[in-house]
Amino acid sequence: MFNAKKYKLQQVEAWNGVARSFGQGFSGLALPATLRMIQGARLQPEFQVLEVACANGSDAFLTAEQLGPSGKVTGIDLAPTMIEVANATKESRGVRNVDFQVMDAEKLSFSTASFDAVLCKWALEQFTDSHGAMKEAARVLKPGGVFSTMVVGRAERSKFLTLGPLEIFRINPDLITSEDGAPSTFDLGGEGSLAAAYNAAGFVNVHTRAYTLMVTCADGETYWEQIWNGNGYMRHKLVQAGPAVLEMAKRATMATANSYCGVDGIRLPFEVVLGTGEKPNKGRHAVQPATHLKGLDELASETSSVRGLDVTSVYQLMQNPGTVVIDTRSSEEFAAGRLPGAVHIGRADLELRIEQAVNLASTKQIVLYSSTGRTSRLSAATLNEMGYRGVVSLDGGYQAWIQQQGPVVTESAY
Repeated sequence: MFNAKKYKLQQVEAWNGVARSFGQGFSGLALPATLRMIQGARLQPEFQVLEVACANGSDAFLTAEQLGPSGKVTGIDLAPTMIEVANATKESRGVRNVDFQVMDAEKLSFSTASFDAVLCKWALEQFTDSHGAMKEAARVLKPGGVFSTMVVGRAERSKFLTLGPLEIFRINPDLITSEDGAPSTFDLGGEGSLAAAYNAAGFVNVHTRAYTLMVTCADGETYWEQIWNGNGYMRHKLVQAGPAVLEMAKRATMATANSYCGVDGIRLPFEVVLGTGEKPNKGRHAVQPATHLKGLDELASETSSVRGLDVTSVYQLMQNPGTVVIDTRSSEEFAAGRLPGAVHIGRADLELRIEQAVNLASTKQIVLYSSTGRTSRLSAATLNEMGYRGVVSLDGGYQAWIQQQGPVVTESAY
C-alpha cells in the first residue's frame, strides 16, 4: 500500500540532494515556456504572488522582476535546502520583494484569499495529492485570481526527459520504477488531463496548451550533467545504488545521447503543458482585470525577433529540399488554395503538431504563412521560443502571394 508520508520524506531527501546544483540542471532550458507560464498569471505591479514548489527560487526571481515595489512573490518548497539556497540568492542579489518558506503545498498555512496569483512549475504531477494541492491553491487565491501551471507532457514527445531514465531502467528497473500508487512524472501530461484536474478543483475559464520545446545540448556529457543536476529522484536512486551502478548508468546515458548528436549538437524534444484557471470571481476581494487588452496588430508588431520574407524570397526558398512550408490558416482556406507543397497546421494546433511536420535531420528552413501574415508572425515567434531554427514568416501572407501571382494548388489535399 502506498505510503504518502514516506514518499514525501524521500522526496525531501532527493531534492535536498540536488538543491545546490539545481541551477546547472535542465530547468532553465525551458525558459520560453516558463515565461509563458508567468505571463499566464496576468500579473499587475501590486500583485501578491505565491509560487508553489519554488525549488531554488529561480522562477520566483523572474516573476518578481515583473512586479512593482508593492508587489511580492512568496515561494514555498518542501525541501529545506532548496529554501536555504533561494534565501541565500535573495540576500546576495539584494532582492526585497521575494520571500521563501518551507511548506507543504497540500497544507498551505496562508489565510483564504491571500494571493492574486499562484504559480506552479513541474510539481503538480509529483504531489501525493495533486487534487488537494489545487484545492489549496484555489483557497488562498482571491476571487478572479489565476492559477498558472506547467506540467510535463507526454512521454512519447519528451525524448529529452526519457532518454536517461530509459538507459537506467535497462540496467536495473528498480532504479526508475515507482511504487504502486505513487505519483508519476507524466500523470497530467495526457490530452485533457490537466484541464480535467483544473475543473475538478473548481476553477473556471480553464485553458491548457501543449508545447514541444527543442532542447539543445553540446554533447552526451552535457546532457548527463543537465539531468543529473535536474532530476532529484533519479540522482537519489543512483547514489543509493553505489558508485559502480552510477558509473554504468552515466556511460550508457552519455553514449545514447551522443547517438543523437548532429551538426548543432544534441537536439531532443521535450513536451510541456501549460494551464491556467481562475477562481470564480465574486466578493469584495476579487482581482480586478487588466484595463488594456492587446489587439492582433499590436501583438504582431512586438514580434521583432521574427524574420519576414517577401513573396520572391519565399518562392526561392521553396526550391530547396530542406524547406518546410506550413499553412496556419483554417482547413477550409487551405483546401480552397495553398502554396505548393504546404503542410496544413492550424495556429491552434501548431505547438502540438509541429514535431510531426519537421524532420530535424533534414529541415533547414521553416516558412509559415497565414491570410495576411499577422498571425503567422505570432506563430513564428512561438517556434523561435520553442527552440526551432530557420523560422520565417511570409510578409503579407497568402493575400500577398495571390496578388503577386505566386503558384497555388487547389486540388483536394485530403
